[in-house]
Amino acid sequence: MLDFEEYYALAMERGAQGDYSGALQSLDGALTMKPGSERALYHHAATLGRLGRHEEALGDLQKLLAIDPGHIEGRLLQAHLYGLQARYDEAVTACDAAIALDPEGHTGYLYRGLALYMLERDDEAVADLEKVLSIAPDNETAHAHLDELRRPLP
Repeated sequence: MLDFEEYYALAMERGAQGDYSGALQSLDGALTMKPGSERALYHHAATLGRLGRHEEALGDLQKLLAIDPGHIEGRLLQAHLYGLQARYDEAVTACDAAIALDPEGHTGYLYRGLALYMLERDDEAVADLEKVLSIAPDNETAHAHLDELRRPLP
């Protein structure tokens, strides 16, 4: 029987090879041994997300964020998954938490800007996307959405 580190290493290897089902199986083994492992919970959630199992991934993130409310990657993944499910208000809330944890990072502003864009809160979306470009000037997603928001209506 493998130990936690061996299960975790095998999961990372399988994930890197694109074998997400195998990675998930290995992460299940790791989490059986250490149910509260933050890194295993995060990667389990991310792998579920890659498999399109968003609700299960959000459940893992809820567990992770109960253990460590300051887990920035968990907050960002949560925002991303809410966005994929068109749960834009929840995505904004998750982004607010991520930005509070890392105000110098651009990803929280990007995800929030995209959610605000979808909510048709254009002025707020523009402000966030401009903030992204002040941090990461080459961000193509921010540029594309800003161009669209600034394009005159026909």
